[in-house]
Amino acid sequence: MSSSSYSTSATHATEQEERKNQLRSLSSIKQKHPEAFRNRTVISEIPNRQTTPDRKVPSHEVAFGSTYDGRTPHKPGMHILIKDEGVFDSDIKRWVRNEFKENVLRNYPILEFVRSVWNYAPDDIPGDGYVIPGNLRSWYLKSGRYVKSGLENERYSEYAGEASASHCFQALFRDLARIVQEKREEQDAAAAEALRASRFPGVMRFLQDRPLVGKGAKLKPDFGYAALPERSEDPIAWEPLGLFGELKKTDKGVDRPPEVDIPICLSELLKKPKPAKKATHPSPPSASSKGKKRAEPDTPLEQGPSSKQLKSGHIGSTNSSSASHRRLKPKGKATRKVNRKVQRAGDVISTPASKVERSSSQVSQTAAVSATADPAQQGQSLDSELEEIIMKIESREKSIKNLTGHEVQAAKYLNELLSHGARNYATGFLVENTKISLWYADRLGIMKSVQFDFLEEPHYLLLMVAAISSADDAALGFCPLIVDVPRDHIGYAGAKLRIPDARDVNNGNIDTIELDLDADGEREILTAYGTVGRGTTVVPVTTSGRTRDLFGSDKLVVKMSWQPVNRREEGHIRHIRRTLANSDNQVARDALEFIVDLKCSVALQMDNPALDFPRVCMDMPMPNDELRDFRMLALREYLPLDFIDTVEELVQVFRDVITGHNWAWVIANVLHRDISVSNVMFHRRDGRVIGVLCDWDLAETREFLGEDDLTCVDEEELQSVNRMKLKGQRRQPAGPSEMETNEVRYVATQDDDSVDVTDVIARRRRAKYRTGTGPFMALELLGSSDKTPTHLHRHDLESFFWVLTWFCSTHNPDTHTSRRVGEWMHPKLSHIASAKQAFLSNEKARDEIYAKQKHSEYDSLISGGLDRLRSAFNAVRLKIDVVKHQRNELMRALIDDNSEWIEECRESMTMELRALERLVSFRKFMQYLTL
Repeated sequence: MSSSSYSTSATHATEQEERKNQLRSLSSIKQKHPEAFRNRTVISEIPNRQTTPDRKVPSHEVAFGSTYDGRTPHKPGMHILIKDEGVFDSDIKRWVRNEFKENVLRNYPILEFVRSVWNYAPDDIPGDGYVIPGNLRSWYLKSGRYVKSGLENERYSEYAGEASASHCFQALFRDLARIVQEKREEQDAAAAEALRASRFPGVMRFLQDRPLVGKGAKLKPDFGYAALPERSEDPIAWEPLGLFGELKKTDKGVDRPPEVDIPICLSELLKKPKPAKKATHPSPPSASSKGKKRAEPDTPLEQGPSSKQLKSGHIGSTNSSSASHRRLKPKGKATRKVNRKVQRAGDVISTPASKVERSSSQVSQTAAVSATADPAQQGQSLDSELEEIIMKIESREKSIKNLTGHEVQAAKYLNELLSHGARNYATGFLVENTKISLWYADRLGIMKSVQFDFLEEPHYLLLMVAAISSADDAALGFCPLIVDVPRDHIGYAGAKLRIPDARDVNNGNIDTIELDLDADGEREILTAYGTVGRGTTVVPVTTSGRTRDLFGSDKLVVKMSWQPVNRREEGHIRHIRRTLANSDNQVARDALEFIVDLKCSVALQMDNPALDFPRVCMDMPMPNDELRDFRMLALREYLPLDFIDTVEELVQVFRDVITGHNWAWVIANVLHRDISVSNVMFHRRDGRVIGVLCDWDLAETREFLGEDDLTCVDEEELQSVNRMKLKGQRRQPAGPSEMETNEVRYVATQDDDSVDVTDVIARRRRAKYRTGTGPFMALELLGSSDKTPTHLHRHDLESFFWVLTWFCSTHNPDTHTSRRVGEWMHPKLSHIASAKQAFLSNEKARDEIYAKQKHSEYDSLISGGLDRLRSAFNAVRLKIDVVKHQRNELMRALIDDNSEWIEECRESMTMELRALERLVSFRKFMQYLTL
């Protein structure tokens, strides 16, 4: 055997042994802590694609710039797209590819889509005898063919281009919608009138000849389902748009297609689906794929793993109580009005007999064997089970596909719809020549249906048109908790925002309340740009009647967001306010006014009927760690920092919020962890400003953050270093260690923020992620260290420094506007770190930032307090470098098992860490922050 062959075999054997060790470790953990794994798989204990260190970075991500760095789920915000000259379509496309690269489900069955999303069933279509008119069919097929003037059949020139095809499709849509309405009136005039009063009053409109108003890039789909008059001079806004439509037509026209009507057979919609074929992610056309027959219309969906894998008990089975995914599907004609129960950890979903074929019999057999086998057999079975899980995850990794060109078009319009107004989800359709796919997006990702050819399968087109033209506001994704919206959807006069089962600041039940929407004047609904994630929407409201008695007459806002189930902002706020109010320290009690004033809140699970949320009854995987609650917080309205008038007001606001932040940590043991320019706000009382710290979404308690004891090195990290030494390879970030996983001893003390023990492990891991907004994150958190630092109090203090610096270098108090520091807005955290390090240590770099747009009002603060703070945080940076060097020495000592050296390294590190904490404390920050 050659030396190279021997080396390869040895390496393979080593990898196999490491794999076995990993399985044994996971098996041991599960046996020691069964309560932490009950009714869930270990998928959540294996690093996902965002945290896997050696994943191959897609080419588009290299171009776009990744902020993940293989270690954290930190995602770039919309702010990275903003340029002085605006935002371009190419910027949005790169953003969309990055936003959805792991959140796309393809080939969802058409009937299931229409039932679950648009709340419509095939037998809701009234009457029969529908056709696609022959003249429209001929018109559409000829569209796209351009013939120069003067040639024979000059009239063909009027059909040139996509615009002609779009006009034809609009006419076809309207024609079918009109006939559906007429047949409904013939069947039951009263029911037709009731539907007309409740449906969204939209008409499919061609948008390319009229302005479309929105934020971000100037995007414009071909179609919009809008409720505005036909006059072309009237602009259409994204906010009241029902859904989008996009058409892609090639220039391959048909010479003189016959003008023959196409009958629509409704019985085709009621046929039993054909045997499922393997559904795959779309890929660019290739020579080998040309001419292949498309998948059947009702092919089951696939997300990464094959259909067989999705049937297994670990990847979405409905009959396995241990699944960490849930799959729910409407029964027969049932729409999303019923069957809303979402499976969470601990839930058991009974599977109807008709759905048994979707589950794997092997899973049941495995469970039966596990219940009767002896311990040794159970261990072997568990190892096989974990090995299967790892293989399936790897399969999913390899099968993830990026959005194709046309898919990006659809995804960016879904993204725009969800970035305007108050919506729970958004929908639309994409026409590619004669094939149509239906699209859906919510805060967990996007979904694309199976394609259908609307000329060969016109029954699906009729179903789509009937469903859209019959849909009410909620079925099109508008938040159903906003009621009494004007029929024409122009403004919100008379509209109300309903908060069901609201709880006051003391966590007392005050039942359902309604607040008056106030978004028709200077105030407006503000929605965070983007789709996947929290999707925060701030709705301005006022009080009247009962709500005025409860909350007073101040203007309020309701913050609506889709939060992970274990993130409870309102619980943190209640705990902080209650703890400070009951403190024996008068200074701490006084700091209560610097914490956001919560009036009431509610957390609604995804399956709450009030939300009318489609995903809960869709036949798709739903990982427990991706479940989100819809949270509503009614808060007092505050002013953003832009409305500061003088440098004295600015200093006072920051002294207030830093004081509130400090006592929230010292007394209530809660750390904010997301200090940014938008979270520092203020209000005026009796002629003075009062700073308020808002947005506690990413806050965490001391118990989950833990201590940042760098003198401790866990076994997994040490093994990683040892492998580096033995193999001469670059060290990789370690995954969750057994030491970390075993920490499940936290006992919740807040009655409104209790923690399920099964979520503790995941929550502890999330507490180790880098959190915050890139331009304002502490330099240490932006670094390239393999071990993510624990987020400490001093990191938030440094964020206050960066916010203050940003504001003083960009704000104009005369116009109450701010610009941006472009150097700190790069999508890659390491680039931001380099720019900030230069700012701290290089006078020229500082002058370049200040010289661009600094206002003279802030000269005294920049040369005084800010410069003292800059010097202090530069000293922190240098000290951290020393500690990192000492930690490397400690790991070498541990590998060499040199006890004397180990003790010496730990003593030195302890001394340096204490000195580090003394460099910038709350007291020193307040001393420096003076004029």
